[in-house]
Amino acid sequence: MEGVWECPIGGRILGHTAILFGKGGLLARELVPALTRAGWQVVAVARAECDITRAADVDAAVNRAGASLVVNAAAYTLVDQAEREPERAFAVNADGAGHVARAAARAGARLLHISTDYVFDGHKQRPYTEHDATAPLGVYARSKLAGEQAVVSENGAPYVVRTGELYGDGGPSFFKAILGRARCGEPLRVVNDQVVSPTWTRDLAAQLALLVEHAPPGLYHATADGETTWYDAACTALRLARLDTAVESVSTEAYGSSTPRPHYSVLAHNALDTLGLYRMRPWDQALSEWLAYAEI
Repeated sequence: MEGVWECPIGGRILGHTAILFGKGGLLARELVPALTRAGWQVVAVARAECDITRAADVDAAVNRAGASLVVNAAAYTLVDQAEREPERAFAVNADGAGHVARAAARAGARLLHISTDYVFDGHKQRPYTEHDATAPLGVYARSKLAGEQAVVSENGAPYVVRTGELYGDGGPSFFKAILGRARCGEPLRVVNDQVVSPTWTRDLAAQLALLVEHAPPGLYHATADGETTWYDAACTALRLARLDTAVESVSTEAYGSSTPRPHYSVLAHNALDTLGLYRMRPWDQALSEWLAYAEI
């Protein structure tokens, strides 16, 4: 799936109700209130209530909700573990995504599917646009791209939103790990050759709520503004948290990870910018606000 597609919203509108798969994830914790503030009645579904790898269960959940918007925020996100269990990664990220897309199409509901910046290989060294060719490196990345392709195949007019490097309340993240280890006096080693745009789930959720209300279906990139290395991001978080902890700067190779990751994972936001809908703050401004109240 290359480029941007723009299709008119089709199907019957059943009301202002949304069903969200992936209730237990970081994004869902912020997306439920964001959609609620935008006027949606949200039915959030956890994996224990509906496993998206089971097509019949997904159909039943969507029909039961009577939703006009279906949000797939469910994903297998264990990048390293995916290399050891590719079947599970593809079952959730590819097959599961297709099941959700098909159920939304059958119900006449719009679909919002969350994808990842990892669909690119990171060789470009400048922000990736929605039109750039994809080239996933590892199992996780390939499974997510397969999910995008399944969604487009099964649903004629989806919203597909690529994002990445999420952090927020209610689950693990890079910043929680760094600050937690610093407060425990543990040594810190952080890679200096992966360039990213750390994105607060609260800002992303607000962007997504705006998107489904005011944009046509299509392919969008949505991450925090700006870019940084993981090493510089760690140093910024420690400074903002007033923790005087040394951080060792290392390459990905020296760090010892064998899982392929893009060295440049920054997304351009051309589709949102064209519509005048891009609302994401610089990554460090958002991080500062989150750290002002986060319990870590």
